Amino acid sequence: MLPAYDSSMSRHRRVLSAYFVLGGYAVLAQATLLREMQVLVFGSELSWGLVLAFWLAGVAVGAMMAGRLIERTGRPWLMLAAAGLAMPAVLVGEIVLLRVARSLANVGPGEYVGPGTTVLLALACTVPVSLWVGLAFPAASALIARAADPSSDRARAVGWVYLAESAGALVGGAAFSFLLVGRVGAVPLALGGGAVLAVFIQWLVGPYAGRGWAWFIPLGLAMAQGILITEGTARRLDEASVRWRWTSFAKAVELVQSRDTRYQNVALGRLGEQFNLYTNGLVGATWPNQADLAIEAHLAACQHPAPKRMLVLGGGAEGLLKELACHRPQRLDYVTLDRDLLAMVREHLDEADRNALDSLAGSGQVHFADARRFVKHAAARGDRYDLVVLAAPEPASTLEARLYTEEFFGELFRAMADDGVLVFTLNTPVGYWSEEPAVYAGSIVTPLKRVFPDVLLTFGAPMYCFAAKREGVLVEAGEELARRYRARGVKAHHFDPDWFLGASDLLDREKRAGIDRALADHPPEFINTDERPAAALYRMRYWLQQSAAAHATPDAPAGHRADILGALLRLRFDWVILGVVILTALAAVVGLSRGRRGPPAGRWAGMRRTALLWSVGTTGFASMALEIVLLHTFQTLYGYVYSMVGLVIGVFMFGLVIGSWLMNRRLRGASGDPSRGPGLRTVVALDLALTVFAAGLVLGLAMLRRSAGDWPVQVATFALVGVAGVLGGLVFPLAASVALKERGATTGRAAGAIDAADHVGAAWPWWPSRR
Repeated sequence: MLPAYDSSMSRHRRVLSAYFVLGGYAVLAQATLLREMQVLVFGSELSWGLVLAFWLAGVAVGAMMAGRLIERTGRPWLMLAAAGLAMPAVLVGEIVLLRVARSLANVGPGEYVGPGTTVLLALACTVPVSLWVGLAFPAASALIARAADPSSDRARAVGWVYLAESAGALVGGAAFSFLLVGRVGAVPLALGGGAVLAVFIQWLVGPYAGRGWAWFIPLGLAMAQGILITEGTARRLDEASVRWRWTSFAKAVELVQSRDTRYQNVALGRLGEQFNLYTNGLVGATWPNQADLAIEAHLAACQHPAPKRMLVLGGGAEGLLKELACHRPQRLDYVTLDRDLLAMVREHLDEADRNALDSLAGSGQVHFADARRFVKHAAARGDRYDLVVLAAPEPASTLEARLYTEEFFGELFRAMADDGVLVFTLNTPVGYWSEEPAVYAGSIVTPLKRVFPDVLLTFGAPMYCFAAKREGVLVEAGEELARRYRARGVKAHHFDPDWFLGASDLLDREKRAGIDRALADHPPEFINTDERPAAALYRMRYWLQQSAAAHATPDAPAGHRADILGALLRLRFDWVILGVVILTALAAVVGLSRGRRGPPAGRWAGMRRTALLWSVGTTGFASMALEIVLLHTFQTLYGYVYSMVGLVIGVFMFGLVIGSWLMNRRLRGASGDPSRGPGLRTVVALDLALTVFAAGLVLGLAMLRRSAGDWPVQVATFALVGVAGVLGGLVFPLAASVALKERGATTGRAAGAIDAADHVGAAWPWWPSRR
């Protein structure tokens, strides 16, 4: 039997307050796992799809289990308390597991985690946490609703729980993005949030548990977690697990500092007198490295006849800026996104490089901005650069791949002078080119050649890619490069212009022709664009192939280990959407034909229930698909999705709160005559409206970002996110109302079914979207 229902507002406040905190904690847990998983796979957004898909699937499984468990145990308060108390301990365990996962999987330094291993790790480290979130929702709904209440009142109870969860998620997401990131370690955050959650669980269980053992457990766990934080154990475990992770990235290198910034994980290692900077596990810079940086700087500067205005995007503070300044440009703009990263680098530079950086900062030529946004605004202002050095990391993720797309090359073209030169490097093999590196390089070089009339590729590793806005600017002759260098009177301690005259075969015509033949023999199926950032997956496939070659066996030849990435790249998100639209139309036929015929009976009962759950599932699918499109748009245009994701999710959750509140008011108005209230037809209509809204947004947003500046795009984006949230919030309590009208339906079981359908639908868009 269920506990006696207490209609007092105090009882409602206990349940809703506890669930509000649990909703906020769930978002903190999800965001923490996302960041930890992304470091594991070198920043690849493939981790987004896997973590979020498995998270939502875990919630769905938990919700389906909860309805049956509530009927069997008759104690939903115990299930809700268990979920809230178990999550922190499980989360801490998963954080540690993710940080040692590369070592457990025997993945060497610099090697990618394979797709199969990544899937298994995402499953093992996500579902054990999200399962408890799914168990909690039906339990909280059953505590609020009274079995003897009309179905509309019980549906409103489900709606209030949904509203509390959405509001908690809004607050939790905003707090994580704007207050906690970079300030609190993952383990202290998990335990600190767990202590707060345990306090509210203690408040919840008091009236149910009496003074028995169950009354003391939440209080004891809250105190234990508080002691672990204040005594320093949580911090020490966090630091120790970071060191364990570091050994899988650079075992022989001393870890100097590791920090999660707003944008990425940044770690600094030291080996003797040399520093290595790692961003999300990948080497981003090495210094002192004066000789190589001098070659890069002077080779780039001398490819232009007289570079007066220079632009460096991404890296370069570790020595490149100092060497470029030797050419005495009138202006040298340096653009980097992560202020914390630059501060970490500056602290360990030698005096000459630090002075060069400080000189630029003092003259207002250091800009903390996204590279694409800076270039776009520079072109709009009429700024034109003679030399652009793209010193960003290679495209290990779609965030970096957006700096090597055809669209961005076009933006750079518009920001360059008539004889402007662009240069960047790619890590490619020396000598023989197999298919994988050729396809990877071709996915970037092909769009480069589409935009720029003259492109020159050098021999060696790394391969320098030069592109000029008009022909006749780039030169192959070392004599001309040396002449330009000497004519400028450059004084550089780490470079001699005689290097141009034959110290390297970098410009050897015959060897460069071999590169052109390799690219022609292995053209990429897809080039790198904003809509399809193929270079990120091609690069992953290339590096996986290198790792596989080192570990190949007769039973598992290297050539067959990365095929899954090719299949993922060919996957079309619009095919999935088309299938969902067709099935949604079929569900609509059933819903609209049976939506007003009262309580279902016979064979129509099953069809009606299927139509309802399918409509809820497609609503979840459409809502999440819309959020994916908007997050991808933000990352493509602005590059700081990590700092904006909390706001995007917060606006969506705010829409859910408003929608759920509005529908609860509507159901309350119809409680006297349920036959006149909204039913399955309304659910299906809202579902179809959201599906059409999400599909039409793709075209509308693409047109908007081509024709408008920053603020109209951002305002429109957040407005559309809010509208999607309102539509989703309207559906959930209404669907619960329809489900509870079925004969024998219980609150826990109905809430579990609706919650499961919503999360199963929301899980699917993440699979095809992370290409």
